[in-house]
Amino acid sequence: MEGGILMELLFLALALVAAAAIPNFNKTSNWHSYGDNLLHDEESFSGIHNRMLLEEDSLGTNQETDKRDVEALLSFKNGITADPMQSLSTWTANNSHNLCSWNGVWCRKRTKRVVAIILPQLELEGTISPSIEGLSLLHTLNLSENSLRGRIPPELGKLKVLRILDLYANQLEGSIPKSLANCTHMQSIKLSENKLTGSIPAEIGDLKKLEYLRLRNIGLSGKIPNSLGNCTSLLRLVLGLNSLTGNIPSELWRLGKLQYLSLESNKLKTNIPAGL
Repeated sequence: MEGGILMELLFLALALVAAAAIPNFNKTSNWHSYGDNLLHDEESFSGIHNRMLLEEDSLGTNQETDKRDVEALLSFKNGITADPMQSLSTWTANNSHNLCSWNGVWCRKRTKRVVAIILPQLELEGTISPSIEGLSLLHTLNLSENSLRGRIPPELGKLKVLRILDLYANQLEGSIPKSLANCTHMQSIKLSENKLTGSIPAEIGDLKKLEYLRLRNIGLSGKIPNSLGNCTSLLRLVLGLNSLTGNIPSELWRLGKLQYLSLESNKLKTNIPAGL
């Protein structure tokens, strides 16, 4: 299994080199804006994970695409009410045979199944369609720095291989779906700078592979769940600028890999757990 992944990563690197040499390659601008956003963020290491997880790029194909992926993407587009940069202009039913060349869509080269949607900083408005659950092989979803409203679909929890969820800097409302705990391969959740409410779901503690959890300035209240101490792969935990209350859980001392902890500007008691 690991050897196969390493081979796919090698193919991805070669594909990106080839893509860089192609004039007007339609994914280049999104790729670079996404990378730049990460490199200017304290989570630059997360950018490495995203590039690794994109596996193989699809550079042209005549193979039949999966109808489920087409339907899910077209439903997603229907939820977008404003696209001033015409970023989704290639997303049409008539062009479904070229799904893997749609802007912001990344596929496995062999199967042509969609594995990533990367659409940051495109001024998109609208909502995230629950139909996204149809992208059963999706492992990266980046819709950061747009103007998306509404709730985070609980249906995301049906994406069993989802690893990267980046909805940073939108206008999303409602609570963090508990169903995200079903995404057991999740490595990075970035929801900072939204208009969410409620508390941190205790179920997040079930994500043993989670390395980055960024929930800064989204309107959270309640206590920090003790269960976060079970996320022993965490490297960065960012919960600042919320209204969290109570004690800092002593369970956080279990996070032996933790490199960065942000709890500033909350209503927490000033205890520092022994061992942290």
